[in-house]
Amino acid sequence: MIAATILISTNAYCIISPLIITPNQPNDGQTVSVNFQSALCHSFPEVVPPEITQSGNLIEVRIVGTQGVSGCMFPLQAHTIPFGNYPSGQYTVRFIGKYHIPSQPTQFFEEVIETLPMSVSSGTGAGAGNVSVPGLSRLGILLLILTMGLAGMAIQKRRASMVLAILLTAAVVHPTVAEAGETLVIESKAIQVLLSRDATATMEPDVISFINNPDLPLEQSPIDAFRRVRPSSANFLLSERAGQVMARIFEQNPELSRAKLERYLVLHYSEGTDMNEALTSLLEDAGVAAAYRAANTVVPNVAQSASGPITQPPVDRQYSWDQLNIGAMWDLAGGYAVIGLLDSGLEINHPALRQFDALGNYVGGNFILGVDVGRQFHPIPVTDLNVDEQEVEPIDHHQSCYLPVPYYAPPDYAGHGTHTSGLASANATQGAGLKGTCKHCGIHMFRVSFAYCSGYQITSFFEENVTPDANALASQTGSQVVNMSLVIAPLSNYCFHAGSNHPHCLELDTLDKMGVVVVAASGNSINDVAFPANDDRVIAVGGTDSSGALWDDSPNCPYPFSNQECGSNYTQDPLTKQELVAGAKEIESLFYTGLQWNPEIHCGDAEGGVNGDGDGLCTGTSMSTPQVAGIAGVLRSINPLVLPGKPDPASWEKWGVRTVLAKTTIQAQASVGWQPTLGYGIPDGAAAARKMLGTVAGATVRNRVTPLFSFYSAVAKDYAETTTPQVAIALSINAGNYYTPTGANLFLSSVPAYAFPSAYGQPPTPRADTYVLTTEYSPFEQYSLVPLHQMNRERPHPVGCVVGASGCNGANRDYTLMTKVSDIEYAHNDGFNLSAIQGYIFAPCSEGATSEKCKPPGTQEFYRACKASGEDCATFLEGKRSTFEANGYLYAYPAGSDKLLGYAYPAVDSDSDGLVDGFELVIGTDPNDSDTDDDLRLDGREFPMDGISQGDPCNNDYTNVNYCL
Repeated sequence: MIAATILISTNAYCIISPLIITPNQPNDGQTVSVNFQSALCHSFPEVVPPEITQSGNLIEVRIVGTQGVSGCMFPLQAHTIPFGNYPSGQYTVRFIGKYHIPSQPTQFFEEVIETLPMSVSSGTGAGAGNVSVPGLSRLGILLLILTMGLAGMAIQKRRASMVLAILLTAAVVHPTVAEAGETLVIESKAIQVLLSRDATATMEPDVISFINNPDLPLEQSPIDAFRRVRPSSANFLLSERAGQVMARIFEQNPELSRAKLERYLVLHYSEGTDMNEALTSLLEDAGVAAAYRAANTVVPNVAQSASGPITQPPVDRQYSWDQLNIGAMWDLAGGYAVIGLLDSGLEINHPALRQFDALGNYVGGNFILGVDVGRQFHPIPVTDLNVDEQEVEPIDHHQSCYLPVPYYAPPDYAGHGTHTSGLASANATQGAGLKGTCKHCGIHMFRVSFAYCSGYQITSFFEENVTPDANALASQTGSQVVNMSLVIAPLSNYCFHAGSNHPHCLELDTLDKMGVVVVAASGNSINDVAFPANDDRVIAVGGTDSSGALWDDSPNCPYPFSNQECGSNYTQDPLTKQELVAGAKEIESLFYTGLQWNPEIHCGDAEGGVNGDGDGLCTGTSMSTPQVAGIAGVLRSINPLVLPGKPDPASWEKWGVRTVLAKTTIQAQASVGWQPTLGYGIPDGAAAARKMLGTVAGATVRNRVTPLFSFYSAVAKDYAETTTPQVAIALSINAGNYYTPTGANLFLSSVPAYAFPSAYGQPPTPRADTYVLTTEYSPFEQYSLVPLHQMNRERPHPVGCVVGASGCNGANRDYTLMTKVSDIEYAHNDGFNLSAIQGYIFAPCSEGATSEKCKPPGTQEFYRACKASGEDCATFLEGKRSTFEANGYLYAYPAGSDKLLGYAYPAVDSDSDGLVDGFELVIGTDPNDSDTDDDLRLDGREFPMDGISQGDPCNNDYTNVNYCL
């Protein structure tokens, strides 16, 4: 239902609709709320409770918010803020805006919004309801405007300049058909609840069991709040529950952010429930540590992708790829890290994304894993592994399209997630021939959208309430980079206002403590950088056009009377910080074949090319973000041990991925400092890669060496290896298999200062027998390299296997590494899943395994052999071969294949300088001299394996003539 008002003002940029107290005739003891709407530049987060003071019958309600500094943004946000209950009597309620303003970052500015009378009656009735405003069509709105002429309506004004603003106010009771460009607000009937871990607190399963059993009497309620307002159903916030190992960690460490997410429940309430009373009852309950009303769903402003009037695509089909200097970066490293994308899914069989074709041939795509978590807050919850953007699913709000109940269908509009996936890691040799910024980065897609019927069309909309679930999955499945091409809220300093226990803040803390690089879109409304991008744990990515200037299409915006989807957000409040920028305007990438994401804003397969070719144009900071995520993926591949860090660390803080990106931008190289619009500037992928590789004797090194962490599960009877710390942690915490480190102890031999990052309590000790190279380029011309592809399988037990018996693979799981395409295809057809590359080793040659022509100095033979009885394959160096063979690892897999995979370095540090010998041989320092250049600094301090080089271990004064060449 839509009403319209006009405001004419030369002194207004932030707008609030008239305030309404509900119920309008409250009874004594009944919770009352203030209801209003505000434009996006005037943010009032409902997670921040108002400040209430009372003197006699005067009640002052200070509503904490933030003012922006640019033109007012539409669509509007609806707010319902409870401010207490009162005995019968006559009151005057003064509503005061308490604003954090950009010019005074540590102070607040107060201004009276409105003063209203309030009459509270005695009795226990529910009070009178509000009068509904009849719905108006777009034509009705226009007629109302013409009838009113230039008459001013009752509305609150805030400082700035705007000649004419037309305010469209959505007062949704039951959703109706939304016309294109209009805002539809779907009121949430869910509350997110964190149960306390006090001795008297009730365990989560007991709460869920009670709520989901309506026959149980209220007297048996484990939570007192349910006796006041009883939910209709409940589920866990996280769709995948912790296994035995994780659960034990959480019991021992209940204050971990990830442990708190595990305790979060989602309570659903029926239509007609007083949601303010429900929230108040929970907040007053001793068994509840935190409670937040789940955000309303706003349609259609649900994904940060947009475009103004379409133009012909640039002569260079991927101009941003060139702006970011990706070609030169690929001459140094192509990358193979895992990027988790929170998005609308993707086209799972797109030629440039799929790993295998219909015949089982390996075609090189990078889509690895998908989990659909997008419907946990909706009437028919769905969590599955199908993340196809056109997956048939139950459709919400069927009454909008007059559909039968239940109704299952694929969305009519799709492609956003396919587009962002392509920008991060498209396979350039297949499909449209388009290139992502990371050549081999694996894609983990977490679908955080749901199908919705609006305007007689079924499309996908972003569901912000499920991002904690998606990010929890990303943190425990090995994502090294997380990409969020989405906006949750325009509020700066969100976690300060909402509190550290808010699910969004717990998810960011979990990712941060796991060492995950998080990248998010700044937003598309020429406004302040939005959350989560503006959180200091996140890289905020704004957008540019083909000239490298900040993207700004105003005044030719796609939606009338609004800057929405019109240009990149940038820093306006000093507490927010644009970090980097990349191409946003008319960016070409993969698209869901034959479909559009939003034809009104020219985002789809047909834009800028031929419909049905699987690629198209789209505009927005959604497009900028995955390009930067792909570069971050390349840097994480060059050195997987480096943490995210900060863009501008203090002198005593370690540099990280964010530091390298910020210090090597095009602008930084020109000595241009941070700017509110472009942040630190446009990344230079090649310069960033050179910095991550490091310099020895004045030249960028060709490659690096990193540990291949080794784990063993006595339950699964399986060895697993990975170069990725996040995957290593995932192996140690995931359900039931009890993977524990095995092999040489890095603390004693090679990386004394290194420990795994973890959001899961005390991390395991890193151990590795084998060291491998991190890029595809050999440091020695005479020796070539081959990639180590990780594959894993879990399938039914073999015939005759008694779980727990000697030789029986109890979990029937097998992780292994493969180098040849023929072996990968065989294993795939035998039930193995292909994961990401885990570094590179030297390839064998025809001269024979021990020939010096094949075997680089300092390396050992590296084998893959299998144990027939347990169906496990393991990889190991020559130095461990006798031990593995004595334990039955004798057979080749596939049968007849080579057990010798190539050559790698052992865990040996002859000079105890913190660098394994193989690392020193690769970069050119002396493995038998802890200070190669005699400058009184250990080689491992100048050129750390687990950090970013801040020096040159072969400076101009070096005396060791046999090295540093």
